[in-house]
Amino acid sequence: MATILRPGAAWQRLGIKRSIFYTNYVARPGGSEFVPNTAVRRLRPVPLGKVAAGFIDDEIDAVINGLRAERDTRFAEGRQRTGYNRAGGRFAKTPTKVAAAVGP
Repeated sequence: MATILRPGAAWQRLGIKRSIFYTNYVARPGGSEFVPNTAVRRLRPVPLGKVAAGFIDDEIDAVINGLRAERDTRFAEGRQRTGYNRAGGRFAKTPTKVAAAVGP
């Protein structure tokens, strides 16, 4: 049986904060239906009243499983996450900046 979670519990379940939750994971009219850089569908809010909304926990599980599947596919193909250089411990946005961050 599906349960409806309040927004705070939903974003805690994903391990993120409010801004990222609403920016990247909640569907908006006229916006993209997928989480950025993935093929995972965004969460659709369930109206609970005039202002209040909730999210179905089965859909949150589907987002988590979709992100896990994309991660596993990426690692199986040998691709690393761009933007983070483990050796230097510095953040760079593109692979060329990652190479530059490491230095000579």
